[in-house]
Amino acid sequence: MIEIYPILYQCKKVLLLTFLFTLIVCSVSVYYMDDYYTSKSTFFVSNPNITERLNLYKTEATEGEIHYFGNDEEIDRTLSIAQSALVIQYISDKYNLKKHYGIDTTKSFFRSKTEKKIKANYQVQKTTMGAIEVRFEDKDPELAAQIVNDIVDKIDKIKRNLLISTKSELAEFFRQQLKDKQLSINVLRDSITNSSAQNSTHKHLLESQYTLSITEFNDISKLYHQYQGTAQLKTSSIFLLEEATPSERKSRPFRTLIVLGCTFLSLFLMSLFLILRHRTN
Repeated sequence: MIEIYPILYQCKKVLLLTFLFTLIVCSVSVYYMDDYYTSKSTFFVSNPNITERLNLYKTEATEGEIHYFGNDEEIDRTLSIAQSALVIQYISDKYNLKKHYGIDTTKSFFRSKTEKKIKANYQVQKTTMGAIEVRFEDKDPELAAQIVNDIVDKIDKIKRNLLISTKSELAEFFRQQLKDKQLSINVLRDSITNSSAQNSTHKHLLESQYTLSITEFNDISKLYHQYQGTAQLKTSSIFLLEEATPSERKSRPFRTLIVLGCTFLSLFLMSLFLILRHRTN
């Protein structure tokens, strides 16, 4: 059985030199490492059903409570939007992150390299309280905060545009229905005016169709104006809890931990080498 302590004691000068050398080299190396700062923003997802036509224009109480905050499915949809290429490409183009990260655009796969770099510094997740937290890390704390706020704003705009586009399409559909129904009403009105008084049965049938068409026209008109009204709403799709601000403290590197870790690792490896060499001898 090899006694470890005597072996290490005999080589104390080697271990001391290893310790000092590693300490100096690591200290100098980490001194030149760049500081990184993380900014974050937190928000709740709103319930899109709040702005639905049936909830905005209902005339009587309905069963069930309408919640202001979105459910898990809505949170998952929001997370998918936040992690989509649409959002990543948006901040990449707006802040020219290809240049910011020093990526050569003349070489192949520069877009994928930029996207990979962004994803390494970008994080979005659901918190334990059901909110969504967006984080971005950069050497410039001001830039990190601006990017986070722009990401949150972009998420909100994408969600609102999805809802508005659907309602606008429905409003346009009912507008066309109104136009067609108006033409039908005009034809029936002219037919009633030109119908012979002797043919009362036919005239009565036309009047019944005319009355029915007027009712249908009013129903369609109601739907059109309701969908048009909901499409023009400027309601935000999120409830902002915390806006991103420039961080005053760096998120990394932890220089002291790096120096201590490297130093003790080098001592361990050197000790292991000395013990093995003594054993082979």
